[in-house]
Amino acid sequence: MSFSLTYMEHVPEPEVVKKLLTGNITTTSISLSWGKPEGNARFYSIQILGEPTFITTVTTTFGIINGLTPGNYYTLLVSVFVGEKNITGNSAIVWTYTKPEVVKNLSIGFITTNSISLSWEKPDGNASFYNIQVLGEPSLNRSVIATSATFEGLMPGNYYVLLVSAVAGENNIAGNSVNVWTYTKPEVVKNLLIGVITINSISLSWDKPDGNASFFNIQILGEPSLNRSVITTSAKIEGLIPGNYYSLLVSAVAGENNIAGSSSNIGVYTKPEVVKNLQIGVITINSISLSWDKPDGNASFYNIQILGEPSLNRNVMTTSATIEGLIPGNYYVLFVSSVGAVPGNSVNVWTYTKPEIVENLQVVNVTNTSVSLKWEKPNGNASRYLIKRADNAVFRKIVFITSVTIGDLLPGYNYTFMISALVDNSVEGEMKLIYAYTKPGAVKNLTPTNINSKSITLSWKPPDGVASAYQIQISGNLSSTNYTSLNTNYTIGGLSPGIVYRIVVSALVSTPYIQGEGTETVVKTNSHGLILRLNYLSSDVNSRTLIINKINDILKEQFPNQNVTAT
Repeated sequence: MSFSLTYMEHVPEPEVVKKLLTGNITTTSISLSWGKPEGNARFYSIQILGEPTFITTVTTTFGIINGLTPGNYYTLLVSVFVGEKNITGNSAIVWTYTKPEVVKNLSIGFITTNSISLSWEKPDGNASFYNIQVLGEPSLNRSVIATSATFEGLMPGNYYVLLVSAVAGENNIAGNSVNVWTYTKPEVVKNLLIGVITINSISLSWDKPDGNASFFNIQILGEPSLNRSVITTSAKIEGLIPGNYYSLLVSAVAGENNIAGSSSNIGVYTKPEVVKNLQIGVITINSISLSWDKPDGNASFYNIQILGEPSLNRNVMTTSATIEGLIPGNYYVLFVSSVGAVPGNSVNVWTYTKPEIVENLQVVNVTNTSVSLKWEKPNGNASRYLIKRADNAVFRKIVFITSVTIGDLLPGYNYTFMISALVDNSVEGEMKLIYAYTKPGAVKNLTPTNINSKSITLSWKPPDGVASAYQIQISGNLSSTNYTSLNTNYTIGGLSPGIVYRIVVSALVSTPYIQGEGTETVVKTNSHGLILRLNYLSSDVNSRTLIINKINDILKEQFPNQNVTAT
């Protein structure tokens, strides 16, 4: 009987590793560490359950598992191997997620005064949700499962940094964050007001909006259109066209990326320019005509202000106007301004309306060298009166009263006088005409040329100036008689013998006659008359004349104190 002995080594089952812990976790790796178990351990097996699943062995009490998927869930089992037959003990287990990858294409969407919208794309691998951190005033944290979010409750015009990270698992393994920054939109500016408006500039002012603003943008819509940025809450926009309409939009702007808030707007016209070449045209007793040229730029219409009595206002679309309903001879200042939505500066001229025609013009006295006139004031106003003569273009006489005497005239002449009212010595009313003769002068060298008992023959020379006829007035023997002659001699018959007669001869002009100063003579008719009739028949005229002259010589000699003549 034989025996064989076989030695069989008995290896007890190894203990479980102590304090299995996860260490550094990345998007594709997990670090593990543990403590040696009681007893012996030849090496360690690490089994990774997840996607991907694999097994690795290590001889150390730590290991790094690479090649994992970001954001994935993994169960890690570590067990001890002992002996040549690799006896394995129970596994220690730990689970975790790999870090998620960073999100892709993080971008800012809609921005308002108190909110910012974000969107992004899922990272490579897996993510359970996303954590968003908002840094600014106020700072916020949000977790979302979607790939977009809107943050509200922010301050207008504030600067914000937004960090988005993917998170995996129940233990909130967060990936690295991706960040963007922006400003919220500023609020609308307050109390936008128009200040001083000129022909080519508009001044604006406003109050700061709620929240913050880095500067302000001003957009000017019109002709020309402009853009301006200012850091103050007021601005003066220059280089505009007179009388143009402009819309002005003011918006607050925040940050380096120029996030502009909604604009506050206001519309206004620049002042029109002054009109050009304002001139006075036709002036009447109750109207004044004006004309002017259009101003540079634009004007919707024109305003005419009339200061005086009465004062008036007119708006016209044309570049001329006639202002009626005024008072004759009144002083008026006329202002013309072009108007858009606002009036421009005015240009003015002044003048008087024409005075009315004088009333009740009369001749009150004439002499042989002067004519006196009087009249009544016209309706309205007149400061003085101008007298002219139709026969003398240079004659002008101005008086301040309603009467005048014009001297240095010629006797017996017919004069035409023109009287017009004046204001300011320059504006003349309509002329009123009157005709008047000066008195004729006295006849010269009045001489009785033949006197007998029944008649007196007179002769004279014409007066200085003009006479159209003569009046002979004879008075005596208790009676007076007037005669008219167109010649410078006259025989008055039908007288009584031996009577003293007073004879006055005056020159006459016009119809009815105007009588000049008389020239007087006193003459006595003869007391007796001798009539000697001689019949002498002869056809010789010279012989007849010689005989009559001889007879008259004898009569004068015989009757020296008597008016005795032969004819």
